[in-house]
Amino acid sequence: DMRGIKNSLYKAIQENFLKSYFKRKFSGREQLVDLGCGPGHYSNMMARSGAAVLGIDPNSKYIEMAKKNAEKSASFKTARVGTKGALDFIPSDYADYVFMSDCLLFYFVPDYQFPGEMDVLLSDIKRILKKDGLFILCEIGRASCRERV
Repeated sequence: DMRGIKNSLYKAIQENFLKSYFKRKFSGREQLVDLGCGPGHYSNMMARSGAAVLGIDPNSKYIEMAKKNAEKSASFKTARVGTKGALDFIPSDYADYVFMSDCLLFYFVPDYQFPGEMDVLLSDIKRILKKDGLFILCEIGRASCRERV
C-alpha cells in the first residue's frame, strides 16, 4: 500500500528522481506498459503526464489496490509476467515505452513467488515495443534509469 516508503530514503531518492524523469520523458501522447507495477504507484505517476499506461502485475491484490487508486489514463491487469502467453493480450508494436522498476531482480531469486522466465520476459518486451520504442529499467539502489531500444 506504499505506506512503508512514505518517509524513506527510497522515496527521497528514487521517487523524486522518477517524478523528474517522467516529466521530461513523456509528453502525454504515449502508450506505456509498466511490467511488475505492484500497487500502481509509478503507473499513476506516469499517467499524470496524460500518457495511456497499462500496469501489469502477477499479484492480484496489488492490482486491486492499483485499480482503486487509478488515474484517468491508467488501467491495470493481473498477468504472470515472464510466463509464456501471459502478455499475448497486448498487441505487437503497441508500446512507446515499457517500464520496469525494482522487479527484475526477482528473476534471480530461487524459488521466489515470481516464477517468470527471463527469455520469455525479454521476448515479450521486444514484441510489444514499437520499433523505435524504449525499454526503461530502474532497479533497486540506483537513482538512474537505463533505456534500450
